[in-house]
Amino acid sequence: MNILHITAWWPSRMHPHHGNFIQKHVRLVARDHEVVVATVQEDQNLAYGKQERFQSFEDGYRVVQVYYGRPPHTNQLANLWSRARAYRQAMSIARRYLGKPDLIHSHIVVDGGILGGLLALRWGVPFVISEHATRYLMPTKLPLLKARLARWVCRRARFVLPVSVALREGMRTYGLRANYRVISNVVDTELFRPLPAAVARETFTFLHVSNFREGHKNISGLLSSFARVVAQTDRAVHLHLAGDGDVASVRQQVRSCGLHDVCTVSGPHTEVGIARHMQHAQAFVLFSNYETQGVVLMEALASGLPCITTKVGGAAEIIQDGVNGYTVAAGDVEGLSQAMIALLRHPERFVPATLREQAVTQYSTEAVRRQLAAVYSTTQTDR
Repeated sequence: MNILHITAWWPSRMHPHHGNFIQKHVRLVARDHEVVVATVQEDQNLAYGKQERFQSFEDGYRVVQVYYGRPPHTNQLANLWSRARAYRQAMSIARRYLGKPDLIHSHIVVDGGILGGLLALRWGVPFVISEHATRYLMPTKLPLLKARLARWVCRRARFVLPVSVALREGMRTYGLRANYRVISNVVDTELFRPLPAAVARETFTFLHVSNFREGHKNISGLLSSFARVVAQTDRAVHLHLAGDGDVASVRQQVRSCGLHDVCTVSGPHTEVGIARHMQHAQAFVLFSNYETQGVVLMEALASGLPCITTKVGGAAEIIQDGVNGYTVAAGDVEGLSQAMIALLRHPERFVPATLREQAVTQYSTEAVRRQLAAVYSTTQTDR
């Protein structure tokens, strides 16, 4: 099939890792189909009305990327006009390579899904929507117009594909009725894997990987918990925070907590770099206030690491208490510290090969590839 992917979440020159989980799905699809990705990105360094267009061919698919100018303080109406122009340009270029697609696969209901629904109606082709946004796990509401468009497009889509059950239920709470099928994010289980042989280490290292956004990842709570662990154990422990957020700010937080001797901060990292950090850690910890799924948890399991996380969103679907790690309530600093101490005392409860087996079975490239193939096949047989 010829498949057009539409997304505003995609790695860009401003944010090299943004939407890389969507990129992984596209890479899978391109093994079996002709794929063009159309993506637009706002750039505050470009003048209003200015566009820059780039095309690339990578991993078996073509990317049409259009940047448009959005200087600071540009009003919403002007930005919408610029964004629409950028999408129109991206679609025009994509059609040169793909013609009329057999299927549109949009990512994120607002706005990739809405655009995909409109184009599918115009061209008379089926479309599906993948959803990753955390907005549906939060109490805020969509603006009225966006809410109406989102309800319309979800009803029309052949499938809506949230990455977790929690996200699906959150979307339903927002009144989005759809033919849902949960399809996980994907993990490169060949890259994320334990070292061939176990390495004995005197220091027990906890690893955290995120974008360091405080409201989302609760870095301050994690540091408070780790400070309690340090105070309550005689064992040599270390916390490594790796990410692509504000590294300098997190380092300052570490110094303020007096943890500079037992905690390091690094980033940004490539995917290969994150995999290496996981191979040299003994456990993974994620203290989020909310999670649509938690790709880093899946990568940690593939690397043979037991995980400690909060009972929120998709994270609670991945980690089962006492089976492949421990779960605590969001914001429970004392609960997190006790879970870390429990793991310190009895790490033998979690066998790396068993942890990895779960990740390979549920989240590997082949597992997710089969699920996407089944969705695509159904859209064609239903026509």
